[in-house]
Amino acid sequence: MRGLLRPDHSPADAEKIMKAYFVSLAVGVLVGLLYSVMAVKSPALPTIALVGLLGMLVGEHAITLARHLATHVFG
Repeated sequence: MRGLLRPDHSPADAEKIMKAYFVSLAVGVLVGLLYSVMAVKSPALPTIALVGLLGMLVGEHAITLARHLATHVFG
């Protein structure tokens, strides 16, 4: 899977990946703080938002998984 830390990643690759995770987390916290300061309610309930994020992750990896399965099953 692309983007996950694996033993075959070089230290430089691992550093880039961790920076991407950190930036993503930092932006999320910043937006949460901004929502709080402005007294704005989140546009989605937390559970619905998490299910939406899960759907995005599944969709992102669905084609890769389908190709991988196709090469092993029909390959």
